[in-house]
Amino acid sequence: MKVLWITAHPDPRSLTSALRDEGVRALGEFGHRVRQSDLYAMGWKAVLDAEDFPAAHDGEVHGGGAPGDDPAGGGAPGWNSPDPAPDPAPRPSPKWPRAPRR
Repeated sequence: MKVLWITAHPDPRSLTSALRDEGVRALGEFGHRVRQSDLYAMGWKAVLDAEDFPAAHDGEVHGGGAPGDDPAGGGAPGWNSPDPAPDPAPRPSPKWPRAPRR
């Protein structure tokens, strides 16, 4: 089976990255063909990224504070940046090569 594993996370130490690594490894052991696409590494503007946490320390991107700490409802004051502008254009999906017809 062909599998396209898509992630978009700024922290390589995240649970998302660990699950990707383990999933890709396990699928490969079972003989599946796996391609990976890291939208964050491609510069795709995710809903949240490291720039959205200006008060983060040591490069950590997980939040702090409770939702009620910020009058705007976004967590601790200083943790969230303004909403980003929408992406200018959708990006093309990766294509698998087609098998020859018999």
